[in-house]
Amino acid sequence: MFKALSITGGQPTMVTPGEQANVCRLEFDINTAAEFPGELVGDQLRETLNELVQFGVEIIEKGDIP
Repeated sequence: MFKALSITGGQPTMVTPGEQANVCRLEFDINTAAEFPGELVGDQLRETLNELVQFGVEIIEKGDIP
């Protein structure tokens, strides 16, 4: 059984198990900058994840632009 989120209008909600839903799965290969010199530490993780999610949203909306 898969767990899934439904994102409508930018607000994620859990899909109820057994509920029928149309889905699309997107996978991104988004990384920190190659010149990043260090490790990600605990207090940076939330900010970094949010930034990577925003990059993903931009790719969805505008395509992969340099």
